[in-house]
Amino acid sequence: MKMLPAKGFVGGFVFSARRGEQRTFEGATGDFMETGMTAPGFVAHLLGDPQHLMETCLLVLGFVAQGVFSARFLVQWIVSEKEGRSVVPVAFWYLSVIGGGLLLLYAIFRKDPVFILGQAGGLVVYVRNLYLIYRERRRSRIVAS
Repeated sequence: MKMLPAKGFVGGFVFSARRGEQRTFEGATGDFMETGMTAPGFVAHLLGDPQHLMETCLLVLGFVAQGVFSARFLVQWIVSEKEGRSVVPVAFWYLSVIGGGLLLLYAIFRKDPVFILGQAGGLVVYVRNLYLIYRERRRSRIVAS
């Protein structure tokens, strides 16, 4: 079997940029092996192998979770720029809870105790901040009426 370097990486599988050549990822070594698999065959292989499907789903979950979690900083930056001062909007805490919760699920599926502990601890802080924000708003409405 002839080993060749990858040209493009997609979801655990690699397809060469050269016409007619296709390769699949072989382990964690970074080596790739030639196959005769077509795109429909690849999809059938992916859906037919629960391990590959689970791995791909976990990667998607991880990237989506990290995207949501990272978006909170973008939201905070935009709001702060509009206000001309440092502001932590409520949306920041919602994105923290959603992204942190998804990352916690990802960590649980990966069985990573360090990641699980870190995300679980963060979720406590994010939920507590939302509680304090809404408690303050409720008190302000009571005082105003």
